[in-house]
Amino acid sequence: MAYLIFLGGVIVGSIGSCIISRITSGHGYFTVMPYSDDEISVDEGFYSVKVSLPKDVKLVNKDRIILHKSDSHK
Repeated sequence: MAYLIFLGGVIVGSIGSCIISRITSGHGYFTVMPYSDDEISVDEGFYSVKVSLPKDVKLVNKDRIILHKSDSHK
């Protein structure tokens, strides 16, 4: 019986922390592209990172910004 109570607490706690994390964080997207300058070779490992964030999210009130990789520039 104690095992079931413990397991239920773990499940409720996990769901609760996911909901709180979702509410207190903003979400956006990023893309990584090789640097295309003629002076710097692609073999040197330089990349350009572009970040896009939605305008309707108030980022000042958010604790974190979670960036997801955008697959639109493959």
